[in-house]
Amino acid sequence: MPFELGVAVAIAMAQQGPDAHQFRIFEGKPYRLQQSLSDLLGHDPYIHRGCAEGVLECLLDVFPNLSGAPDLPELQRLCKDLRRVRSKRLGANIFTPKAFSTLVVAARELARN
Repeated sequence: MPFELGVAVAIAMAQQGPDAHQFRIFEGKPYRLQQSLSDLLGHDPYIHRGCAEGVLECLLDVFPNLSGAPDLPELQRLCKDLRRVRSKRLGANIFTPKAFSTLVVAARELARN
């Protein structure tokens, strides 16, 4: 996906200017991005180690000052509960608009509890 990321960033910068588009890069392994996309130097990726907990840690790093944000144990609990909802309500293919909507609604309900 590095090529697609480079294309998306280039298009956004061409349309909106170099300072108008903010983005964050998530990568599973340190330094892999620099091997394939040297043009993104100056944009350090958040390394998630290829695991769900790593992604949650990266999200907390991306939004460090978000008011009312949950901590890592709370996010882990929410993910576990959401996986349970997914297994009960959805089939094997969760990459459909209906499945996504179902997961969004469930995540909101779980976050309120």
